[in-house]
Amino acid sequence: MKKKEIVFFDFDGTITTKDSTKEFYKFVYGGFFWFRYYFTNLLFYFLVKVKTKNYLQLKIKRLKDLINYVGSENLKSKGLEFQRKILPGLIKKDALKKIEEYKLKGMNLVIVSASMDILINEWSKENGFVTITNELELKSNKYTGKFVREKDCNFEEKVIRIREKFPNLDANYTYAYGDTQGDMAMLEIADESYYNVLKK
Repeated sequence: MKKKEIVFFDFDGTITTKDSTKEFYKFVYGGFFWFRYYFTNLLFYFLVKVKTKNYLQLKIKRLKDLINYVGSENLKSKGLEFQRKILPGLIKKDALKKIEEYKLKGMNLVIVSASMDILINEWSKENGFVTITNELELKSNKYTGKFVREKDCNFEEKVIRIREKFPNLDANYTYAYGDTQGDMAMLEIADESYYNVLKK
């Protein structure tokens, strides 16, 4: 019996030319981006560097600041607008070519990303992907500024979530694409792994 073939892609830097989360903040904040994304978080960023805080806590702080700025009720619509207007221009041509190649072969495509669901879910669905990423918590139909899970979808957490989604993973033939240290654990479990090969 032929094994099912599954292709796992990191998103930011692998499929895209830039970080989707940062580009979303630029899209929302406009001319206030540098002030709101960097300057107001200088102290927190320093605490991350000295390991008093961690990077996930910084991501959560930035998310809460964004919700306070744009409003919880507008966050999802801003994410959809970003996916329509900005995200297509960030996708690498090499990545699109490879994706189409795999789709023609009938392979299963999966994005495994430390981005956020509101930024990539619709694009992923439209392009034939299952998405594994950070889901934003909703309570009483409002975004809380937290992730559903306590850990960022990066490093070993990528493998944990892949195995949860595909409990019979080892019975399949797998490919993985990544471009940073955060992808290495995912690359190591694949039958074929490709590091930083999608250039433009």
